[in-house]
Amino acid sequence: MKNLTSITLLFAALSFGSAAAGPPANVTYIANEGFLIEMGSRKILIDAIFDDRSIAYAHVPDEKALSLMQASKAPFDEIDLVLVTHSHRDHFSVAPVLEHLKGNPSGVLIGPPQVVEALRAVEPELDDVGITVREVDLDLFESAELEVDGIHVRAIRLRHSAYMETDEQTGEQVNRHARVENLVYLVEFEGLTMLHVGDAILSQNLELFEQDRFQKKKIGIVFLEFFDWSDETKSVLDQWMTPDHVVFMHLPPDPEKIRQIEAHLLEKFPNAVVFAEPMEKKVF
Repeated sequence: MKNLTSITLLFAALSFGSAAAGPPANVTYIANEGFLIEMGSRKILIDAIFDDRSIAYAHVPDEKALSLMQASKAPFDEIDLVLVTHSHRDHFSVAPVLEHLKGNPSGVLIGPPQVVEALRAVEPELDDVGITVREVDLDLFESAELEVDGIHVRAIRLRHSAYMETDEQTGEQVNRHARVENLVYLVEFEGLTMLHVGDAILSQNLELFEQDRFQKKKIGIVFLEFFDWSDETKSVLDQWMTPDHVVFMHLPPDPEKIRQIEAHLLEKFPNAVVFAEPMEKKVF
């Protein structure tokens, strides 16, 4: 395992419950793979604070939601954790993330080195401006367990979904995303267990399960990319996670396409959940 910066390692095994063990989970869809998850008095933002308006293939936080996140105003006040799976522009933007954290001094950001490096490139001395960051530096399939004010987090590095393109010089197919540091987060708080995979596709990371690096757990909510619907992924869910709900994300912004995708997913995943509009809230 690589060196971990500012991380409290938990060597004892963690016990993760299901959503039914605690109060209702309020999940608000922000955009793309961004969500606000509220349980009791606790709040987590994941992959939600980004502002690139040139993105046309997915929802982007609208101006009102972005303004509220930046200002740390309700419902984005008193955020306990800001989780970032990776540094891509449809998951993370440096300026609004920094603004949110400066206005939320009790909040903690967790992310991979590529995210933290991007923040430090703009704000080199994060501690001096009241920003707390936990950098998780892992090799593929390694994991680290953290605790932040009673919220348990297991971060695991998985492959980002492949993006193949032709190298102009060699003519060979290369994966443009091969070096992306993508963390998935298994989080337990207030009786809820949730897994958010970022841009990982489970069927492209089967070694994690074949090598017994993922302990079987009952998970309340699993967040997956909508195109991760293969038999291999379904088998992983059934054998290792038995989720109560599978929230599919990274959807296109077209409402008709969303309806078609939802109908397709429900044929294979009876517990599939699809959010159609930004700021839509569901209670689990």
